[in-house]
Amino acid sequence: MYPIELNADGISESGYQEVKAVYDAYVTLQNQTSSMTEEQKIRCIYDYILANTHFYGYTIEESIESENSHYIGYALTHHTAWCSAFSALFYLFGTANGLEVTIDEDHPKHANNTVMVNGELRHMDLMWDSCAGYSKYYLTKECSDQKEHSYVR
Repeated sequence: MYPIELNADGISESGYQEVKAVYDAYVTLQNQTSSMTEEQKIRCIYDYILANTHFYGYTIEESIESENSHYIGYALTHHTAWCSAFSALFYLFGTANGLEVTIDEDHPKHANNTVMVNGELRHMDLMWDSCAGYSKYYLTKECSDQKEHSYVR
């Protein structure tokens, strides 16, 4: 049973599915990370998000449709996201699991995360790692620079 109650007007099926997806991911990660170290939790959450969500990519034709890819529920139900959803998912699941996480929005039109690991601030950019296909921006000492990124769909 999910902790969602319908109001008198109900909730849309897509809205319900998005809330359910976030809740299911939360429960899954709580169960998986309960006895893990800080570093193991970070890796588990990172891997979960990248296994279930991919960078949407965008063109002018896709811009209206992809607007929803900024939202975490949509990202988990449609498996596509922009940087804001990637960073919000890691923030939500990281803080829920006792990690010290922030959303770093220092770049124009881009968001990524910072996380404390063994008392050191580290940077993560899940969206660009989704594009790269490997952990290029995982727990780096320096923030990834948006200018160095390129993505060809």
